[in-house]
Amino acid sequence: LDFNRHGSIMKIEGVEKIPDTVIPQLILDYVQTNYASEFIRGWEVEDATQDVKLSNDIDLEFDENGNFLRING
Repeated sequence: LDFNRHGSIMKIEGVEKIPDTVIPQLILDYVQTNYASEFIRGWEVEDATQDVKLSNDIDLEFDENGNFLRING
């Protein structure tokens, strides 16, 4: 876990599924709908985006509100 100076989580990485409770609901809904057989094993907040790493090594990018933007290559 990485935190910012205000104590908010900025990054979570693991090899197992990270808890759904730490993932914004809009992102969680998108992953469950479009990648139902995968789980989130990484989540990172950057300046204006949120990046998610799935169990199949696909990286997804979302805007700061949790709206899907693109698959990162």
